[in-house]
Amino acid sequence: MKKIILTIVAMLSMTSMFAEESNSVNVSNAVADKYVMNINSKSLSRALGLDYEEANDVEAICKNFSEEMQKAGSMTGEDRDKAFKKAVNKNLSYMHAVLSNDQYRRYVTLLNVTINNRGLNKEDK
Repeated sequence: MKKIILTIVAMLSMTSMFAEESNSVNVSNAVADKYVMNINSKSLSRALGLDYEEANDVEAICKNFSEEMQKAGSMTGEDRDKAFKKAVNKNLSYMHAVLSNDQYRRYVTLLNVTINNRGLNKEDK
């Protein structure tokens, strides 16, 4: 009887240990998923009223931004924050060079909404 109880306790402790490990992996994946930016450049081009050349430039900038955000998502702590800020600032400077002032204002609004919806703004951290 004693062996049965010890076996059950050992099985429960091993099960809870595996469940805890799995849960921590899921949490870190969920945090990294917030940094995945799949931007539909065609919809963005329509929303900003871009011409063909601007749309091509914006598509390249969005692709670069997406790659940098994925890199930031794979980092931890302060490195993640620094990489995130660097990616956003770089993206904004590139967009400002390509877009008109009105288009740029609309883009900043859309980017802020996206960042807030993903919970990446500084106030949520």
